[in-house]
Amino acid sequence: MTTRLRLLALLASFAICGTASQTLACTAKDFADAVDKSGAELRALNLQFQPKLKQRLQRFKEAKKLTDANYEDIALDQIQDAKLNDLDAQSGSLILKIDTMGRVTDEANPECAQLSDIKAASAELQVASQVREYARQVQTNAKRVDATRSSRELAERRLEA
Repeated sequence: MTTRLRLLALLASFAICGTASQTLACTAKDFADAVDKSGAELRALNLQFQPKLKQRLQRFKEAKKLTDANYEDIALDQIQDAKLNDLDAQSGSLILKIDTMGRVTDEANPECAQLSDIKAASAELQVASQVREYARQVQTNAKRVDATRSSRELAERRLEA
């Protein structure tokens, strides 16, 4: 009886291991889907932040009394700093990493563990993009406050004169 139970346990373990190895199988399409999902998440995040950035740039334009011609470029140049440059570089590096890991041909035997690496890099990219956007918000607000303060001080000096 114990031999029979051992045999059943052994067969059950083979069945479980066989199922596990089947779920670990992956294809080039799985990699393409992971990269596509990462791109879609990044686009959604950018679409979410875009209107807020435009509003802040518009307020900055008004505070600095910039013209319509190229105020966005001027404003973005003024708020860009080393931290934002680092975050931009990190985002670019992660995008390249995701793209490179996602390049799997149909003929190749893909390493399925890399799918989790793509997902991890995608999550890191989302966080880096959010941090970059929040840092940009802080910089824009600080510059706008500075511009408003300068305008107020100039107006006060004119009143005193």
